[in-house]
Amino acid sequence: MPERKVTISETAPAIPNTGDSWIHLATRVEKIWNGTNWEPVLAKSGQSTGAKGAIVQVDFASAFSSIPRVALTAHSDVGAWLTEVTAGYFKWTNNSKSADVTIDWIATDAGSS
Repeated sequence: MPERKVTISETAPAIPNTGDSWIHLATRVEKIWNGTNWEPVLAKSGQSTGAKGAIVQVDFASAFSSIPRVALTAHSDVGAWLTEVTAGYFKWTNNSKSADVTIDWIATDAGSS
């Protein structure tokens, strides 16, 4: 399978490969080529806070149709670990032994097929 490419332009690539992404230059709407059509990418994001040493479950307001990709970043130098991802929620662990940790997260169905 060819390497996936991301194109940012006013027009979609003429000969895309399955899994390629296209971000419209003006609207910033991202779509992914499914082999036949450009499908919009569904993304959800938010923030979550967990007590020291806690395992935190974040429920999506509405479930994805398949298991999404999830990325998170902590607001401190303390590690936050992604431990489980499903179509309806994800879980993360606050690795701090002394403080609450807040994370920003994003989940997307891009490339999950």
